[in-house]
Amino acid sequence: KKEHQITVSLRTVERAVKKWRRESEVQAKATVRFETAPGKQLQIDFGSTGIIIGEKKIKVFLFVATLGYSRRVFVKPFLHERQTAWFRGIEEAFYHFEGITEELLMDNAKALVNKHDIQTKTVLFSEKFKAFADYWGFNPRACRPYRARTKSKDERMVGYVKRNAIAGHTFPHFGA
Repeated sequence: KKEHQITVSLRTVERAVKKWRRESEVQAKATVRFETAPGKQLQIDFGSTGIIIGEKKIKVFLFVATLGYSRRVFVKPFLHERQTAWFRGIEEAFYHFEGITEELLMDNAKALVNKHDIQTKTVLFSEKFKAFADYWGFNPRACRPYRARTKSKDERMVGYVKRNAIAGHTFPHFGA
């Protein structure tokens, strides 16, 4: 009022600064890129897509494992997403990368996680998965439910594999 000699309502000011306020809120919610040390973390997930095998379109489930530090990726196709596929995918990723990371970060897949309490941040892994993790010597870690951006490196790779790496290709046979 002093500077421009005009009087306006609070609502008028709110409408005028809405654009800048929204930009400020977006900046506040922006995710800071999370980097991990070499050997620290492997992010895993499944994605599904339709592919043509021979002359027939089938649904495949793509196990995707991404190293947190280097973003190197390993992909293995399956005809299902059961616990055996998770275990085989993880084992083959370890062999592919020639090592085991300290931590394995995943969603709350029913095949691996029995319960995830958001309030207490307590995760109850399946008994078989806990035994599997103990055998291989890694710490399993489940993302907070409905927060896939926690493991965005792997989420991005799942999308890349589905939409770029295999999109438009046909295969003579399923070679899992």
